[in-house]
Amino acid sequence: LAGRSAFYASIAPDQPPLALLVRLGKLLAAADAGKSLEHPGAPVPDWLQYLVNDAIHASFKDGNSNKQELGKERAAWTVDLVAGLLVEEGLDGTLALQLVFERKGLDSYYHDRLGALVKSSALATYMQAHPDAVKALLQQLSAAGRVVLAARIGTDKELRAAFAPLLVALAVDGSKTVRAEAVPHIEGIAEADRLRLLAALLTEGDTSQRSQAAELLARLPAEATRGLLDAALASESSKPVQQAIRAALNRIDAAGGAQEQDLPA
Repeated sequence: LAGRSAFYASIAPDQPPLALLVRLGKLLAAADAGKSLEHPGAPVPDWLQYLVNDAIHASFKDGNSNKQELGKERAAWTVDLVAGLLVEEGLDGTLALQLVFERKGLDSYYHDRLGALVKSSALATYMQAHPDAVKALLQQLSAAGRVVLAARIGTDKELRAAFAPLLVALAVDGSKTVRAEAVPHIEGIAEADRLRLLAALLTEGDTSQRSQAAELLARLPAEATRGLLDAALASESSKPVQQAIRAALNRIDAAGGAQEQDLPA
C-alpha cells in the first residue's frame, strides 16, 4: 500500500509512464479477477478501472481519499492521464469522459470516490477541447451519469456558456432526477438564450422534451412565451404534449390573474 501510494504520487503530469501504468493496471486486474472491482459502468477495460480506482481512492494510507488533497499529492491523476492510457492501448481517448461521469453500475455510497476527477480543473479544459465528445455524453451516459454531468456543467460558468444547449437538454431530460439537478442551473444561462433553446426543443425535441420544454417556458415572461406556446399547440399532434402546453398556458394565465388582483390591506 505504501509503495503504491508513493508511486502514484511520484508520477510527473507531463511525462507519465503510460506503458508501465498499463502493465500495473493489468496486474491488478489479474490478481483480483474482478472480486472487488467497483465499476461505474463506462465501456472501458477492467484493468483501467482497477488502476484509476487504486490511484484516486484505494491506495491512500488511511484508505479514504476524501481526507487527502488528491490534486496536490497526485497531480498527474486527471482525465488527461486516463485519456493517455486509453490511447496507449489503441483505444479512443475520449472514453475517459465516460469513465469520469458514469455511475450506473456504482452504489451511491461510492459515487464520491470519483469526485476528484470530476472536480479537477483539467476536466473543464479537456471538455472544452473535445466539445463533440461532451455532447455525445447525452446519449452515452445513464441517468446517474447525466446527473453528474449536469452538476459539473451547471456549476462552472465557462462550461455553462460553452455547453448551454446541452445543459438545457438535460433540463428537459426524460429522467426526473436529471431534471432536478439541471433545471436550477439553467438560471445561469441568459434569458434570451434560454428562450431560444427551449423554443427549439418545443418544436424539434422528442415527446418528453417537448412536454418539459413547455413547462419550463411557462416560467419565463409571458410576453415572450405565450406566442410560442400558442403556435406549438396549434401544430402539435401528441395529446400528452398538447396537455403539457395547455398546462403551461394555464400557468401563465393564473400568474397574470394573480398579479392583477387588488388584495385587501
